[in-house]
Amino acid sequence: MNILSISNLAKMGREKPLFKDVTFGLNDGDKAAVIGRNGCGKSTLLSTIAGQLNPDEGSVVINKESGVSFLPQTPLFNGSD
Repeated sequence: MNILSISNLAKMGREKPLFKDVTFGLNDGDKAAVIGRNGCGKSTLLSTIAGQLNPDEGSVVINKESGVSFLPQTPLFNGSD
């Protein structure tokens, strides 16, 4: 079963694209890794897939029977933590 489909995803940085034309899918049981140098857009890509950011181009489709959980890179704390 297909759980995630990414098609022609793109997100612009300040001066140049962080990523563009990203297309892939994940099926039930698949594993994936996102690897790259600092500042290349890994966190932005994952935030876009999770729905935290809107893509500049392309689409993210998540199977209705699946879900996406997102743990931010930098935890947010309030004054009582």
